[in-house]
Amino acid sequence: MRALTECIDKIPWDEPSEVLLSVSDAIERSMGGTSGAIYTLLLTSGSRVIGRGECLSKWVESLMEGIRAIKQYGGADVGDRTMLDSLVPAAKALQRFITDSSSPLDALKAAVEAAKQGTADTLGMKAGAGRASYVHSSQLTQVDPGARAVDIWLEAILTALSD
Repeated sequence: MRALTECIDKIPWDEPSEVLLSVSDAIERSMGGTSGAIYTLLLTSGSRVIGRGECLSKWVESLMEGIRAIKQYGGADVGDRTMLDSLVPAAKALQRFITDSSSPLDALKAAVEAAKQGTADTLGMKAGAGRASYVHSSQLTQVDPGARAVDIWLEAILTALSD
């Protein structure tokens, strides 16, 4: 968050692809571990397809492209007890709202709820990828932290846009 706060005034907010690249750059410079690399991959891949991003469908297309890249290069999928267990249900909830006449905020609310359910589903799930896959399943007594992180930032976006 510090890295994002430091660059927030420099982000070209009228160009969605540049927003994603700016956030990706801040994450790449400041977030260590695999999560930093995965978020950078998500945002960079998504930036390639978003275009002007003037409608919800372009943002969802961008998110889906980022998820595709994570799956391809990271080797994980839903059910592996990773951030994808939260991210994919959120993206699918957003996709359902593209055809509805609902507001983007309603779509984001549905995405947050779907993400939270996906995160809750990781409790007791055997890890098939990520750091947790090296830990005995009896030691995995909390929800997946990567999935929980997705909940947190999705909810933060919803709160910011609602205000």
